[in-house]
Amino acid sequence: TQRRVVRRRLKPSVYERVPWTEYIARAGWLPDGSRCWVQLLDRQQQTLALLTFDPIADFALDDPDGSETSMDLDATPATWPPPNLLREEKSNIWINVNNAHGGNLFLEDGSGRFLYMSEVTGYRHVYLYTPPSSNSPATHRAITSGDWIVDGDVLAVDLARQLVFFTGTKDTPLEKHLYCASFHPSAQNTDVPRLTESGYTHSISVSPDASRFVTTYSSVSRRHDTAIYALVYPSSSDSSPIVFPSPTLLLTLIASTRQETTPPAPAPVRLPQEPIVPEIFSFVNKQGLTLYGCVYKPPNHSPDMPYPTLLQVYGGPHVQLVNNDYKLTAASRYQLLA
Repeated sequence: TQRRVVRRRLKPSVYERVPWTEYIARAGWLPDGSRCWVQLLDRQQQTLALLTFDPIADFALDDPDGSETSMDLDATPATWPPPNLLREEKSNIWINVNNAHGGNLFLEDGSGRFLYMSEVTGYRHVYLYTPPSSNSPATHRAITSGDWIVDGDVLAVDLARQLVFFTGTKDTPLEKHLYCASFHPSAQNTDVPRLTESGYTHSISVSPDASRFVTTYSSVSRRHDTAIYALVYPSSSDSSPIVFPSPTLLLTLIASTRQETTPPAPAPVRLPQEPIVPEIFSFVNKQGLTLYGCVYKPPNHSPDMPYPTLLQVYGGPHVQLVNNDYKLTAASRYQLLA
């Protein structure tokens, strides 16, 4: 069967409909393909809006001869179809646009609900939007909360159990772990169990059906390991509507104690036999916030000796240099300087 590509253009354009728009930050389709969504930002990145458009009614058809049909292009702004605004967020500083699923993860249940992330409280958390119904307005409900951040993408959603899986820093800002939270109407947004082993920084991939996950994890004193876990749930006899899984180890793919199969290359003369393990420390600044750093001490360091010190500072945003992760130990530049 021969298929024909039909080109349509939003008419009037986003910039004509929403004059303050500077950036079309993200765009995508609803799960059923009935509408497309667009996320907009202003020039100062202090206003964010999420709108949806009908791909037929809101778009003009480009004919092969260059003519346009399907809507009145001579209409005045007062007669343009109003944008379907799902949410709007404002900040007097700036809005950090998240990349998770384009910033909005629409649930594939036909409800019109979607998950999104916002830093409106000062910390990035997951929220659930529920569209209005005949007897209730639209709602935005926090699925997670607290003085910690959801760090990274929403990795998976279990629609049947109403669970969302993501990485975050709930236990400590030095480590990234896999967590899950419930978006059941009776769930508490402070009930967010950790599913990975503490003492490490984890890089996670969750299966699409949220039944397994792979983690590659390490610490400053241990090289990377990779393991596969199953997410096991209590028996169905449990009458609670909110059920969280427990991780069960299935397989360790790479062990940090593995033997090298080829002779290692000669080590640089200035490096010790084993790399220096940096020491992580913390301090409280004038604003009362706890900040973290790490120090690399030279081999055979003596506390009674003064040493020249090099200081590296990166204030962000986004990049966090100090984690309980072997990448700090493997940083050859810092090893050489020490």
